Amino acid sequence: MSEPQEDRDYDRSIKDDVIYEIRETPEFNETRALIVANLRQPFDNQEFQDLLNEQAAKTNSTIERAWLNNRRSHCIVIVSDVAGAVSIQKNLNGTKFPKEDTNQEDGVTRHPLYIEFIPVKATEHWIDQENKGPKDAVWKVSYVRQPSKQQEGQEFLVATHKMLNYPNKTFGYKSSTRHRGRGGYRGRGRGGYSGYRDYDYRYAPYRRDYDYHDYPHRYTERERSLEWAN
Repeated sequence: MSEPQEDRDYDRSIKDDVIYEIRETPEFNETRALIVANLRQPFDNQEFQDLLNEQAAKTNSTIERAWLNNRRSHCIVIVSDVAGAVSIQKNLNGTKFPKEDTNQEDGVTRHPLYIEFIPVKATEHWIDQENKGPKDAVWKVSYVRQPSKQQEGQEFLVATHKMLNYPNKTFGYKSSTRHRGRGGYRGRGRGGYSGYRDYDYRYAPYRRDYDYHDYPHRYTERERSLEWAN
């Protein structure tokens, strides 16, 4: 039996990280979670932490979690409240990090930072997917509008997290464009390589006032500090 088209939709020749196109206005609803992409090594972890903390502090917010992927090309950030995440997205999206130095000759092309909101409830699973995935996997977060099957004329914005160079199922979060902040988060993630665990999550409708402290912290203070050094 042949593989479903969804499982064949990948390209093993892809080796380089995704370069996201900068948008002036966010696509997704404002949440406390962000994807910060277009990062390029080398950069100083502490300088990056300070940059995020500085922006969050403008609204008396704090960074609750900041996870860098193995390639150090993107970071998933959870802020203590929505206002802090908005400050980071508004002030840092489209800027370069580190700032270009005419005396620096590292041969690295710096791209403007791509910063977009993502569903809070997706972050734990997306981090888990990347931690358990192939070391050379190239991941991409995408936003696609899909028509509602239940309500004619209504659309959902779906945020998906997918490997581009390995077979996998997309894992999407549906957010209604008519009722902002609502929608169901559900999906199945399946990888096409040994050892990748299947997932089948069904979440209650997402609330914009969702309290991050309401769901279990699965990392210690020591683990949190080490995440910057992935």
